[in-house]
Amino acid sequence: MPRIGSFSSRSLIGIGLTTAVSATPADQILFSEPGTYTWTAPPGVTSVSVVAVGGGGGGANNGNWGGGGGGLGWKNNITVVPGTSYTLVVGRGGGGYFDGGGGTSTGGVSYFIDTSTVAGFGGSDGYNPASASYAGDGGGAGAAGGFGQNGGNGGAGGGAGGYSGAGGSGGNQNTNGAAGSGGGGGGGAGEVSTTWPATGGGGTGVYGQGTSGTGGLASTGSGTATAGSGGSSGLSGNVGIRNTVSSAWGRWGTSNGATNTSITRTANGTTITFGSNGYAFMDSLATFGSDFTNLPVYWNSGEPQKAIITAQVSGTGFGSTWQLNKNPATSPGAFDYTFVGKNAWGGWPGGGGAAGSGSGSTSGSGASGALRIIWGSGRSFPSTSTADVVSNTIRDDVGYKLASTTDLTAVSTTPKYGSRSISLPYSSSNPGQINLTSMPSSGKVTYEMWRRYTTTQGSFDFIFELYKDANNYIMLEHTGSMRAKASGTGITTGAPGWAPVLNQWDHWAVLIDYDQNKIWCSKNGYVNGSSVGFTFPATFTGAIESIRFKNTIYGGLAQGLADEIRVTNSDIYSMATGTAFTPPISRMSMPPATVAFIRAV
Repeated sequence: MPRIGSFSSRSLIGIGLTTAVSATPADQILFSEPGTYTWTAPPGVTSVSVVAVGGGGGGANNGNWGGGGGGLGWKNNITVVPGTSYTLVVGRGGGGYFDGGGGTSTGGVSYFIDTSTVAGFGGSDGYNPASASYAGDGGGAGAAGGFGQNGGNGGAGGGAGGYSGAGGSGGNQNTNGAAGSGGGGGGGAGEVSTTWPATGGGGTGVYGQGTSGTGGLASTGSGTATAGSGGSSGLSGNVGIRNTVSSAWGRWGTSNGATNTSITRTANGTTITFGSNGYAFMDSLATFGSDFTNLPVYWNSGEPQKAIITAQVSGTGFGSTWQLNKNPATSPGAFDYTFVGKNAWGGWPGGGGAAGSGSGSTSGSGASGALRIIWGSGRSFPSTSTADVVSNTIRDDVGYKLASTTDLTAVSTTPKYGSRSISLPYSSSNPGQINLTSMPSSGKVTYEMWRRYTTTQGSFDFIFELYKDANNYIMLEHTGSMRAKASGTGITTGAPGWAPVLNQWDHWAVLIDYDQNKIWCSKNGYVNGSSVGFTFPATFTGAIESIRFKNTIYGGLAQGLADEIRVTNSDIYSMATGTAFTPPISRMSMPPATVAFIRAV
């Protein structure tokens, strides 16, 4: 998924010490992941403009309607009070239909403050076709999906609404989709045959009104149909691969719209998670490669159950089928099959998913919605200075806990996300550090960041250090060990194989439990310390005051790049259970427990 970008205003970057300032330049923040958030108005910000796109609806099966596109609403000059927190919601994409389970659903509404201030409502599902409305100064309706033939060909997904016009309607069976208007997404193309299934509707970008998306073209039999293209730089819908394996227990692909709240196992690079009806909800194939033999699979049926993929049945990549041993521990002969599917989901944000064909089909999921806030003189929707402002600074996007930075710069070199990352100086005299204020000192606190080594490490190089004072700190070394000191007494733990890989972004996290006086650490989701954790030999006292890129004990340095430094007043990954987890596969979100979110912009 794309992209969360955000700015606040606590520091300017330069060589040497950076001091806090009160003025706030033109900035913005983008929320791209579904969920409920709180956003705090930065110092000096008294007015904002907002665009909200609702989630696209999921398509029906059995040759019915495609899902509708989400509505888009925008509003300028919304009064806010600096330091005051406001609620906002990003709507999820409606789920598509999966054989025998995982029913079709509508898209979720996206709004700022409330649905009457500014909102983009969710797209309709494929069983209740309708346009999706909006609220605000302006915007456009999300278009309904197209109709297929009951029991036969499926209809296409509708396009997300535009800034001054509606999205394009999804094509009926055998017909092209309609173009969007006012910068909206185009509708997908209807299904011509089982060989050329219906396609998803286009999304609408949140960076201001641009060119409207074109409608998808139905196949003439000489080539694959095309999806509705994105409007205003939104993403185009997708072309699906039809599932013909009626006994499939699950499938996975690259859809970003489907969700299932009852999933209890998280893919961590070696497992796939199935939903409550036995369906894998769209983990990326890239995570697992192309050979799935011996891959553990979990699904939820009351309590999580485990299976093993034992052999390839047919095909390669998308469209392949694999034999699944549903319970190897007790019934090694009990096999079923899993299909690697790619459904015709909508384009981000807000595109509607396509309908499936026939009763044994799968349908596309709607794309999730999005919400973007901008501020600064002379900026307003639909198109006046609405593009991102790049400031080449390091900022705290959430809690304004960044007091200052020392010897760190924002650079455009191979960022993990967005357009900038934090460059570490690798200098013993100016090693670089982030100075914090008002960090939590009770309960569970998670510190995490992405790190990338760009040259070979020295003997005492390390990842980062959480520093209170000379008697209370925690550091992660590049050799895989963790050194910590509490009230003057130190411990050292080992984690073989945890050395960073050159020119690779790695996710590192440290969980401090002040109440139990314990710590856990992780690299790329693998937890060192199991459920026991490492107990400090003495009490760790006080809040962390800085994140340092110099080793306190040996003087070693952290080199390379850093990105997305997040502090959460919770055990956000359940590290205290010792269970492996999946680090964020897109820009980190900012749930209510987020204390600070520091990155280069």
